[in-house]
Amino acid sequence: MSQETVLSQTRLWLFGRAMSDIQLRQKIYGKFTPKETKAEENDFPANMSTNNFVLSQLTAKGAKFARIYGFSYEATYFDLPRPTIFLVHGRGMDPESARGAIDPQFAGLSRMPSDVGRTGLGTVFGSFTRDIRVWSYDRADFTVRMDLETGSFDALLLSITGGEPVSRSSGSLARSAGSLARAAGSLARSAGSLARGGPRSDND
Repeated sequence: MSQETVLSQTRLWLFGRAMSDIQLRQKIYGKFTPKETKAEENDFPANMSTNNFVLSQLTAKGAKFARIYGFSYEATYFDLPRPTIFLVHGRGMDPESARGAIDPQFAGLSRMPSDVGRTGLGTVFGSFTRDIRVWSYDRADFTVRMDLETGSFDALLLSITGGEPVSRSSGSLARSAGSLARAAGSLARSAGSLARGGPRSDND
């Protein structure tokens, strides 16, 4: 049975599933070494950091990425508006284990539906689906978060930078050039009118 401690007030629980197609290559972080003698060999400046919080989390045993559907903190559960990828460690734990004399083999039968793939939701009527796992961390722990977006380049790239597809950009430039030409013509006509009017004296 778990116990309550002062640290319980600072902990949070992440509910989700480990990613199957994203794997950490921890060996690549070996070049982040504090030894200056290795800097030239690794083509990377020596790591002079004294904490390495993120690096420690990435290289810890069992580090992996999981798609998190929700979290709990201070006895309140929060569903994320969109599932988000977070760095976690180990297999995680089943948030709803069998109780009493219930055979663990049949404990999952009370959960419907039994797989996240059927609904895309982490919870159904207050119960976690069978394949949801939970990881616990202190709120001050460092982590890595990845927000995954899918869509067309038009929506994910051009709309962010303010650019437009070539065809529309060409049209916009042509319209801008036309506007400038009309403005130049207006200025030329105004200059002609001033020239014909000539200077005026106080006796006019």
